Amino acid sequence: MFLYCTAGKIIVLATFLFVFSGQATIHMGRYLSTRQSLVSTLLFVLYLVALLLFISLPFIKYKHIIIDGISGLFLVAFPHLFTDDLLQNPYRYVESATSFQLLGAHGDFLPVNAPELGMFVVGKPGCGKTKFVIEPILFRMIAKGYGGMLYDYDFSNDTGTNYSLSQLAYNCHLRSLHKTRFLNINFQDLTVSARINPIAAHYIEDRKKLSQSLRTFLINLNPDLAHKEDFWQKNTYALLKSLVVFLANKHPLYCSLPHVIMMGLQSSDVLKNVLTSDEEAKLYASPVLDALENAPEQFAGVIANFKVSLQRLLDPTIFWVLSGDEVPCLLNDPKDPIVLSLGNTPSQKDVLSPVLAMSIAALVSNMYGHERNKSFVMIDELPTLFLPPLNNIPATARKYKIATVLALQTVAQLEKTYGVLGARELQETFGNLVVGRSSFRLSKELSDTFGSKTVHATSQTVSDVQRMSSTTRHSKEKAVLEPQKIMTLDVGEFAGRVADSGEGFFKIKLKPISAYHSALRAENLKPLPVVHQDVDIVRNFNQIKQEIKNLVGVYNHDE
Repeated sequence: MFLYCTAGKIIVLATFLFVFSGQATIHMGRYLSTRQSLVSTLLFVLYLVALLLFISLPFIKYKHIIIDGISGLFLVAFPHLFTDDLLQNPYRYVESATSFQLLGAHGDFLPVNAPELGMFVVGKPGCGKTKFVIEPILFRMIAKGYGGMLYDYDFSNDTGTNYSLSQLAYNCHLRSLHKTRFLNINFQDLTVSARINPIAAHYIEDRKKLSQSLRTFLINLNPDLAHKEDFWQKNTYALLKSLVVFLANKHPLYCSLPHVIMMGLQSSDVLKNVLTSDEEAKLYASPVLDALENAPEQFAGVIANFKVSLQRLLDPTIFWVLSGDEVPCLLNDPKDPIVLSLGNTPSQKDVLSPVLAMSIAALVSNMYGHERNKSFVMIDELPTLFLPPLNNIPATARKYKIATVLALQTVAQLEKTYGVLGARELQETFGNLVVGRSSFRLSKELSDTFGSKTVHATSQTVSDVQRMSSTTRHSKEKAVLEPQKIMTLDVGEFAGRVADSGEGFFKIKLKPISAYHSALRAENLKPLPVVHQDVDIVRNFNQIKQEIKNLVGVYNHDE
């Protein structure tokens, strides 16, 4: 009799669940099966217990109204439990020296098992990609002992809510148990900035790397060159490379961009004497020197174009930062791994982006190699830089343990900088894709990538005349994640795919960086450390001018 009564109650309970609150229960059950959330599981059990109690107590009237009320309360308080997504989030996490997890807002997590396949993060302003994705990734990587570099588009050393990625990276470094060093490059607060010389002699022993760095520099100085090089720009490149090689071979202590700029502003006769004094430099400068012999007017145009291109960099602050050599050329040296942040300033990006892009190109080219420390290249607001070798990094970096993390607001921005084909090629080389609230085009592309699933639905028709009902079951294809849902994702909510994690597709609300460690809350962040007590940019600027004046005197045969 007891078993009979128990079975009867179960049947009644099941019937009641599907009749009076079936849709809510189905949604909650689906959420339970597709999320790794302990909190959601406990809430679902609590929901079922509440329903069982109300069904089991015979003295409560209007139980169906109360049960629907319970469902309503849960819907308002925990809307994520009633999701009707057909998407099952990846749950397979493989612990390794490079993998990590991002924390979900509801007790779940997003496994990132293969960051070395690259992470492409895109979302409109205000979607939370920095606070909920970039900053947590940065924390996880530094905590794992990664070395590498961070491009911080909007540098600041302010405390409180206006902190920058550079400041966060430093505080993540303080929490790390690994023996990494932290360095910062910026042009705002020179007391906390290290100095870097991306064309120091030990950086450019491989001339192919030098060529890549100089082309990156010139393209960022004149973005139109990214799609078409003209005669003048080709000769500007030849003249710039020959001057760098001359200083590297003849006067390596003066081989810095400030010295090259000062040298390039000398007279045509002086430049001729300088470049013909070194065989390798003369070889690179041959197009320019031929113009001097055969077409003096053309040569004058090349020199004028060269001087105009470089004059905007005649700035004491830039000269101070770029005339020192305090950053090792190898950031992922296993004996001395370094986390380097390079800070830009939006109001000065036209001047600073070229030198920062050249520095990044030089450093990245030296990161390739076996038996190196795991490392990352993280670039926030990617379209503010043009990095020609960037699309090669995810494709070839896996075996070198280099993880590339790129963040941007829209693909349209990327197409403007890299061209339509270049942007598409870059996007498709990344194995991990994280998309926040985005435009319809990107949302549609991502929705199509997710595909569709067959959905079974039941409809019931009741005849008022015959008091009879009929039930119809039908199936239809439904997008796993519709474009409209991607376009309207909440702040901190993202969709996309992660590599080596089962099916890999996900839709998840993430936690901000403050949830990872109390020391990473805005009010607890420490400012960057002072590394230079005495900074005299005017004295440094005048010293460089004098050094070039003395050097030119050696090669000025007219004196």
